[in-house]
Amino acid sequence: MDKEKRRLIATGGAVVAGVVAALLGWLFFFGSASQEAPQAQSVFPEVGERSIAAFERQQEREGEGGFITSSAAPERQIALLQLWDKPVSALGFWEGSARGWRARFVERESGDIYETDSARLVARIYNTATPASQRGWFSSRGDALALQFLPDGAGTLATFEGPLRELPEQDPDTGSLVEFASAPLPRGVVSFAYDPSGSGRFAYLERLEAGGVRLVVRARGEAGREVWRSEVRGWHIVWTGPREILVVANTQPDEEGVAILIDPQTGAQRLAVSDNTLDALINPAGSKLVFSARRGRVMRLFVHDLSSHETIDTGLSTIAQKCVWGGEEGNTLFCAVPRSGVEPDNIIFWYQGGGYFDDQLVMIDGVRGEWRLLLDPREEYQAPLDVVSVATSAQGDALLLLDKRTLTPWVVRLDVLLKGDVNEPSGEAAQNIPSAQQPQEAQE
Repeated sequence: MDKEKRRLIATGGAVVAGVVAALLGWLFFFGSASQEAPQAQSVFPEVGERSIAAFERQQEREGEGGFITSSAAPERQIALLQLWDKPVSALGFWEGSARGWRARFVERESGDIYETDSARLVARIYNTATPASQRGWFSSRGDALALQFLPDGAGTLATFEGPLRELPEQDPDTGSLVEFASAPLPRGVVSFAYDPSGSGRFAYLERLEAGGVRLVVRARGEAGREVWRSEVRGWHIVWTGPREILVVANTQPDEEGVAILIDPQTGAQRLAVSDNTLDALINPAGSKLVFSARRGRVMRLFVHDLSSHETIDTGLSTIAQKCVWGGEEGNTLFCAVPRSGVEPDNIIFWYQGGGYFDDQLVMIDGVRGEWRLLLDPREEYQAPLDVVSVATSAQGDALLLLDKRTLTPWVVRLDVLLKGDVNEPSGEAAQNIPSAQQPQEAQE
């Protein structure tokens, strides 16, 4: 990257580092601000508990699903479920089964690990005595986990990583079904990602005492290898492509940001895209980027082909963090789109934990840029969601969402919504999706 580009990134100094870190910091200390945040039950005041256990109990009482159903859903099939009614710190799918998707999550307060599946059954698989977890990452197969804790009296997060191994029988003392054989990573880890191929490797950005960050690639049980370094701290990493790690610098509104692709073996780097108020996400094939950038008074979502360098404007006003790539070829996007649209000046406020968006879920053709509305949680389920992360199952039959209001996990059943046409967006514009020319403020 040329020196001029680096100077653009450095503009604002420490302010640059605050964009993603601010939201993550708010997530770290959610517990201390929980009195101000609405609880999961408040989303459904007329129904009460929303956990899977509550669903099963109500199902037994009423003989049918206890969750609110959509009048548009065929045969009263439920397309949106809340998996747990307490905040979680890590959430991800893991290797599926013949029955459909399976997911794991870490309960924030207890640090315990739970497992659930498409049959709506929940089991605690790991019972821990460690302090409450602040943030975590599951591997793409769900067989490894990195967790961050805030030790007593320490101002720096401690990070532990290790495999999740099934025990031959339930532990008689803890009741655990798996062993979490974790080991500490260096202090100062600010972003983490597993190799999506399942090789067991992982990468992390480590904040340096002298300033800046370094990118380290490591295999479990081996010494880490530095492959890249920056004098600027405001970066995060995305490892979803087969060959390269995407390193993104987020910026304040009206500041230039860049997304760089780095070879984890050689450290070779190339510029993927640069734009104003940037956020980006690469597809699993490593061929396309979805990125959000400022256009006038709004944030716009674009799809960029890394081979042809063609960029398509989807016309939607959202940010890349609210998206995930899916489909067999990685050419389909699922995105949460605030019905109010997104103004750049509201992004920092949102990252800092202020205000909420009211999202609708859309599916986008990553080749043509066409999209259609899949789900409106507020209108169809009386469940306003502000999505801060989204993941797709390997089978393409479900999405996992994390709600900012409550930090509770939700699943969207694509098998109900799409009936087999996951890779074929209709391109029909749906009503109520916000025009990128008509922004509104995030809800207080």
